Amino acid sequence: MKQLIIILLTMFCLNSVYAQSHNPGPNSNCKLNKNYTPNIEKISCPACDNNAKKEKAAKAAEDKRRADVIIAKANTEKEALNKAREDKLAEDKKNANSGKVYINGNTNVVTKNVTENKKTEVVENKKNYFYTLILTYGDRNEKGHPYWLQHYFNTSSNLSKGFVIDNDTLFRDNQFKKCIGSIPQSPTSEAFKVFKVLNFPPNIGIVILNEEKNITWTNSYGTHSKMYPISDLIDIKGNRLLNDDNITAILHFVDDYFILYKGSYYKLDDYYFDDAVIYNYKTKETYPMHKLNYNDRVQTDGSVSRPDNYRVDMSPVYGTYKAFTGVKSENGEIIYYITVDGRIKEQQIR
Repeated sequence: MKQLIIILLTMFCLNSVYAQSHNPGPNSNCKLNKNYTPNIEKISCPACDNNAKKEKAAKAAEDKRRADVIIAKANTEKEALNKAREDKLAEDKKNANSGKVYINGNTNVVTKNVTENKKTEVVENKKNYFYTLILTYGDRNEKGHPYWLQHYFNTSSNLSKGFVIDNDTLFRDNQFKKCIGSIPQSPTSEAFKVFKVLNFPPNIGIVILNEEKNITWTNSYGTHSKMYPISDLIDIKGNRLLNDDNITAILHFVDDYFILYKGSYYKLDDYYFDDAVIYNYKTKETYPMHKLNYNDRVQTDGSVSRPDNYRVDMSPVYGTYKAFTGVKSENGEIIYYITVDGRIKEQQIR
């Protein structure tokens, strides 16, 4: 009986190991297959499926943590605004009473001070900045956002009407498929309030061209091709500055830094690109981003985070960066960040 129990336990353990092992065969969805491309008709890989579930759960937990931080900050700011409003009302009431003149103890008002109406705050757009013509923030209709690929590739967003530059609209005649630039300056614009610290530079804008490029690749299932968008940076005359037809997408990072995503791509939970680099358009220097060994691609959620975004796993470098972005690695995640003195650094996060 004892031997039977041992045999059953051994078989159970072997089955458990087998259930969680990789299955990198040619007709498998295993990511260890260098020519991996997602296909629902292929055989599933238990280990990859398990890893995907863990990554999805971790991402959901991180998204919740970020949302909780944003909500807590918003509540704090709301309380501060309410207190400031109450203090202002009390001060106005005090000033109104101080302007009254009393005769023989009579409390009838003879005269009182007149307070000038404050002018509505107006923030003027800066000279030579390429401002996105249409932009909403905080909902599914967000358009033309220079810091999230999710909205960059939003096909429902039509930003072909050009840029607002020096109070004039340029490139308005559908010269480009999309025009994505600095966020319009406005005290009522939530996007402007949130991202103004990232300092989108002047004299430059991000565009998606009307033309596309046919990219071909070969894997174990054959040769494939697809049309992909071409993105570039342009100057005020509409001249292309990079002239690289392999650039599929561009995000602004911070100051003079941009992130250039290259080649073919596909999207699951994240974006997978053939290549990606951090680029300083003034110095022309580039910094390569990590590719996963098992599929030779850059995996990213396609977003840029501001300096006030806090992550527990980045606490050792918190306060030293202007902005950061991340890509997946074999051991977790690699964070790339621009330091307060303008250098590129990276941090391995598990």
